[in-house]
Amino acid sequence: MKTSEGLVKGCSWKVYRGNCLDIVKSMANRNELVDCIVTSPPYFDRRSYGVKPKSDGNIAKWLYASSGKPIADEIGNCKDKDKYIKDIKSVLEICFNVLKEGKFMFVNISTSHNNFELLDFSSDFIECAKSAGFVHWDTIIWIKRNPMPAGKHKKIYLSQGWEYILAFSKGKGIEINNEDIKIETHFKCENCQKDNYIKSDTTPNYVYSNIGCYGRKYNSLISHPALFPIDIPSYCLSIATKQGEIILDPFVGSGTTLIAGLELGLNVIGCELVSEIYEGLVKGMQNISL
Repeated sequence: MKTSEGLVKGCSWKVYRGNCLDIVKSMANRNELVDCIVTSPPYFDRRSYGVKPKSDGNIAKWLYASSGKPIADEIGNCKDKDKYIKDIKSVLEICFNVLKEGKFMFVNISTSHNNFELLDFSSDFIECAKSAGFVHWDTIIWIKRNPMPAGKHKKIYLSQGWEYILAFSKGKGIEINNEDIKIETHFKCENCQKDNYIKSDTTPNYVYSNIGCYGRKYNSLISHPALFPIDIPSYCLSIATKQGEIILDPFVGSGTTLIAGLELGLNVIGCELVSEIYEGLVKGMQNISL
């Protein structure tokens, strides 16, 4: 199990290279518990993470699952829905064990289409999480200002303009931070090309943001097919954590959750299966300065 770590303005970061099931299980065995989990698991039958994409994020001509053979322990690069849910259930179970009592886990998932049928795994994820011991606390909707065009399928499918962020708690009656929340949803003005920020006096169960690379203040040195905006983990962490706490992303990818955590004064841990993505992420983390 390979590990890299460092410090950024007094906050620690650590990235493990390997299967998140083995890594998180070893953390639980050592009683290394975390205060919050924010993650976006691999899509079902959508990505080939073991093959380098042609370009980043929402501008990519993505390599789909059929373009590459699954690497060992890869989740989602298959045609078997039951296996996918079984793998996700194993991850959620070990996440429950490593999360402290009275804390939150946020899981970002998307829908997709296959042969004219909508694939929506949200209810499966919820049942798996509840089976592991979690409480389904809320469902947050990520509304995309710039949804990915349907392209050649525009006469068949609608453009996907939102995704789920399933919010789970370990225990009931847990208080959240909704008074001094600092999250600001932002977008770029099409006319003046300036960043604009929308503040709210409430804490809604939705996040309004652009998709992909936009808004990322720090990019790692890797190419990754599924970047998600820093607004997502920033929102989740803002309502569920306090400075100095420890957060985990078992599918860390390009490191967006880690960057969001460090910006909020948190100690961050990530797991990455793919060697190339891991090496690029570590280089990126070593070169950031907040």
